Amino acid sequence: MDTLASRVARIEEELDRSQRAERRWRLAAFSLAAPLAALVLGAAMQAGDIPDVLRARRLEIVDSQDRVIVLASHDGVGGRVDLWNDTGANTVRLGSTADGGDIVVFHSSLVPVCGISATAAGGRIESLCAVGGGGAAIDSGDAGSRVSISDSGGNLAVSLSNAASGGLLETRTPSGVLAAAIGTGPGAGGFVQVSNGQGAQVFAAQSRQDGTGKLSLAGAKGEPNFVAETGAENGGTLSMFAGGHRVVGLGAGSDGGLLNLATMNGNNVLAAGAASDADGGLIWLRSGAGRTLVRAGVGADGAGQVTVFDGPGSRKLVLSPIEPSK
Repeated sequence: MDTLASRVARIEEELDRSQRAERRWRLAAFSLAAPLAALVLGAAMQAGDIPDVLRARRLEIVDSQDRVIVLASHDGVGGRVDLWNDTGANTVRLGSTADGGDIVVFHSSLVPVCGISATAAGGRIESLCAVGGGGAAIDSGDAGSRVSISDSGGNLAVSLSNAASGGLLETRTPSGVLAAAIGTGPGAGGFVQVSNGQGAQVFAAQSRQDGTGKLSLAGAKGEPNFVAETGAENGGTLSMFAGGHRVVGLGAGSDGGLLNLATMNGNNVLAAGAASDADGGLIWLRSGAGRTLVRAGVGADGAGQVTVFDGPGSRKLVLSPIEPSK
C-alpha cells in the first residue's frame, strides 16, 4: 500500500531532481527572459491592459523578507503547489500522481501528519501522530472500504471493513496476532471470535445459516473443550471434549433429555434419558467396544425392566417384577 510516508519520500526525491533542472534552466534563460519580460510588461502597463493568461514553468510568491511562501511548479509527475509558514516550515503540499490527486499536510516539526490521495482502486485518507507514531487511515476501493488504526510502533491494532457478507471488526496484538473479531457471515448472521496471545481461537459465538446458534470454548491450543448448540426446531446440546473426542453430551429433543458419557477414545459407555418407545426413562450401559451390556427402563406394561447381555451380546437375561400370587 502506498502510505503517506512513502509518498512524501518519493515526492522529495522528485522535487530535488526538479529543482536541480530548474536552477540550470533559470541560469541559462534569465539573461534572455528578463529583458523580454520587462518589455512585454512595460508595454502592457502603458496600454493599461491586464493579461488574460500568465504562463511560467515555476511561480514563487515571497513574503516581506523575500522568503518563498508559495511555490507552484512541476515535479516530474504533474503540477505541484507547496506552502510554507512564517517559520520556514513546508506545511502543505498539493500534487499529482499517476493515480490522481495528492495532498500532504505537515506538522511544524516537518513530520507528515495528514494525507489525502487517490489510489489505483479508490481513495485514501491518512492521519498520523506527530510524536510517538501511530495513526489511522481510511481506504476505499473495488473490494469495499476499510478503516485501520495503528499503534505507536506502526503495527495494525484495529481494523473495520465491509465486504459482500457484511461488516468486520478486528483487533490485534502488537505482534500482529488476531485477538478478537466481530462480524457477519454470508447468510449466517453474526459471529464473535476471541483468540489468545498465540493466535489460537479460544472463544467463538455464531449464528448459523439455519437460524440456530453455537457457542464454543477451547483450550490453549485451540482444541474444543465445550460446545453449546441450539436445535433448528427445539432443544439443543451441550458437549464436553477431551483428547479431541466428546466425552460428555447433554441434549434435549422432542422425546426429552439425554445424557451420554464416553471414554477418551469417544466410545459411549453410558446413556440415560427419556425413552422414545415407552412412558418413562431409559439407561444403557455399554462396553468400551460399544456393545450394550445393561439396559434398564420401563417395559411395555409400565413396570420396571432390566436386561443384562453377555459380552458378545448374543445372550440376555431379563429381570422384571414378579406379580405376587393370590
